[in-house]
Amino acid sequence: MFHQHASLAVFALFMQAQLFKGVKGDGVVLIHSGLGINCVRGSDISEEDCAAAGKSVGGRLRKGDLLVGSWADTPYGCFIESSDMAIHYGRNGGGHNNGNFQSVCFAAEDEVTVLDAYKGSECLTGHDFSKEECVDAATAIGGVLKKDALQVGAWAHIPYGCSIQDSDKVIHFGTNIAGTNAGQFQPVCVTAKDRAFTLPARKGTSCDRGSDFNEHECVDAALSIGGKLRDGKVMVGIWGDAPNACFLEESDNAIHYNKNGEGVNRGSFNPVCKVGAIKATLLPAIKGSACAAEDEISLEDCAAAAMAIGGKLRDDTFKIGVFYNGPPGCFIEESDKAIHYGTDAGSTNNGFFQPVCVARIVEATVLPDSAGSKCTPGYDFTEQECLEAAKAVGGTLRNDQYLVGDWANTPSACFMEHGDMAIHYGHRQGAVNNGYFHPVCKPGVIEA
Repeated sequence: MFHQHASLAVFALFMQAQLFKGVKGDGVVLIHSGLGINCVRGSDISEEDCAAAGKSVGGRLRKGDLLVGSWADTPYGCFIESSDMAIHYGRNGGGHNNGNFQSVCFAAEDEVTVLDAYKGSECLTGHDFSKEECVDAATAIGGVLKKDALQVGAWAHIPYGCSIQDSDKVIHFGTNIAGTNAGQFQPVCVTAKDRAFTLPARKGTSCDRGSDFNEHECVDAALSIGGKLRDGKVMVGIWGDAPNACFLEESDNAIHYNKNGEGVNRGSFNPVCKVGAIKATLLPAIKGSACAAEDEISLEDCAAAAMAIGGKLRDDTFKIGVFYNGPPGCFIEESDKAIHYGTDAGSTNNGFFQPVCVARIVEATVLPDSAGSKCTPGYDFTEQECLEAAKAVGGTLRNDQYLVGDWANTPSACFMEHGDMAIHYGHRQGAVNNGYFHPVCKPGVIEA
């Protein structure tokens, strides 16, 4: 009898594990042997359950016994020796698989989505698997290990995180946060689910329509970010002085659900909202950068939009105020990704902050890297538009930097350098392309 998941339905899944080997779900999975490959933290099977779990995926007991020891060159926890399928349990928490053993693990709960292989495709922020989870996740959707090893590297042409090469399904893990998919890799991602965050307990704050959780979703969402059940219950009511839908009381984090759609937060409650209801983009941290007026994100939407693209709450607090050295509106501090909202419309970015703006669907054309090539007048992208436009056609950030300057031998406005497709923006009007740069233009007539 297994003890971690006691339901009969789950027990039946354990007994069928050989039929879905490598599939993620509420069962047991056998991880292919590979150097350093262990179970993901939290998916380990106990010593008590190891023999039964190992048998369910084809293991056997050598001389009728589970082999238990504290080995340095085997995985921690439950595993099978590849040569004879003998079931073992390793008690050494620092054990490192030498490649001759297959870990027996509880299959991860996250569902796996594989994206198409095209230029720039990548997992949404917060939906990427860790290096430890990558093999399990990618195996589940047909990925394979090359020479029994996960391919790990800081490649510029491979997306950050877990992916499989489109041609041969070999599993890779990219450690370069600025890596951009060149089009030959399929990102392996956690299936998107609604994540939660809290807005500040301020008078009038509430989730935008469409970004609030319903009553059924409220408990799990609120518990995931520190909410508590007061006396074991969700407090449900019709209050006029509290925000609509799901919220926490600031004093004790008690979870509430308000059925009054017209309720107005008196300032004592933290609304619990869905992350990423607004599609947002992050501008580079350069002097003077700010969102265009039509792309500014409201105070109410700022935290959700910024968290969706990697922003964080510093000390669990959304910073709101007059920041003379930051851009107006929604932004994150480059150093630690702390989310801010600047209320001074006249403030100017000193170059240490990244504005968070509404993302627009961008269509762009890349011109040849020939001498004199340039965009037709009126078809140039602005400095603000350039980053997203160039990324859409395969541009990359060199050393994580958007390069802006006043060059004479490059095209004016938005362009990419031939060698590494680094994104640039040139301010010099009348500059002439020396043939080493690709202008990035709005779709239209080509001048060459």
